[in-house]
Amino acid sequence: MTLINYIKDLGNARAAIALDVKIRTIASWRYDKKVPKPQVALNIEKATQGLVTFRDCYSELAAE
Repeated sequence: MTLINYIKDLGNARAAIALDVKIRTIASWRYDKKVPKPQVALNIEKATQGLVTFRDCYSELAAE
C-alpha cells in the first residue's frame, strides 16, 4: 500500500498519531508530494507493521 493511500484511509489526524509525526508533515506527504526521510520511512514500515514498506514510501515519486 502506498503511503498516500494509507493516509487517505486513516485520515490526516489518525495517520499523524499512528506514525508519530505532526499533522502538517502528513499533509505535506499527501498534498505536496514530499516524501519522508529514509529513517522516517523505516519508522513508517515498523509503525504500520509492514503494511506500508520503505519502498512504498517512495513508489509514487518513482512513478512520475
